[in-house]
Amino acid sequence: IANTKILPFFVPLIFGFIEVQASVNEVNRSLVDRVEFYVDDKLQETDTIAPFSWSWNQRSFGSHLIKVIAYKNDKSATNELNVWKIL
Repeated sequence: IANTKILPFFVPLIFGFIEVQASVNEVNRSLVDRVEFYVDDKLQETDTIAPFSWSWNQRSFGSHLIKVIAYKNDKSATNELNVWKIL
């Protein structure tokens, strides 16, 4: 609830807003060009300054796929997570 874990569930269950953070395991984070945040394959935010994050505060109900893509030069790394969001 509001960015605080309160109980286990089979997938992350989100009540209200959440801060989505991308951990970039790069020796020099300044070499990362940008990080893009997607919900259900729709771009929500592009962050170019570390620490990379995005506040998901839009109202929603149901299952969603959060995807984060980090870009460095001509390479990219992707991570995805299925979640349930209420509110």
